[in-house]
Amino acid sequence: MAAFAALGALTVEEAVICKAVVDRMPQDSGETFPADVGRLWCFCKVAGSAEATAVTHVWKTGETEMAAVELNVGGSPWRTWSSARRLLGNSTIL
Repeated sequence: MAAFAALGALTVEEAVICKAVVDRMPQDSGETFPADVGRLWCFCKVAGSAEATAVTHVWKTGETEMAAVELNVGGSPWRTWSSARRLLGNSTIL
């Protein structure tokens, strides 16, 4: 599950977990995935940035942080994504 919040003027217009990103668009998005999925992607579209900034995707399993990926935001709107190998159990992307 993805959990996102507005950061000042920066807002998240779209956020999904998916099996792939093709041509800057999420593919096969969902909330649950089979154990053999291999890799998942967190795709988000943000808006409201008047200048270059960054967002961070934090991948967690339970309370354990598995990865924190800082992603550049170069304009508005801006699409960006990160990926992680399959996370076991209840996983969260913040």
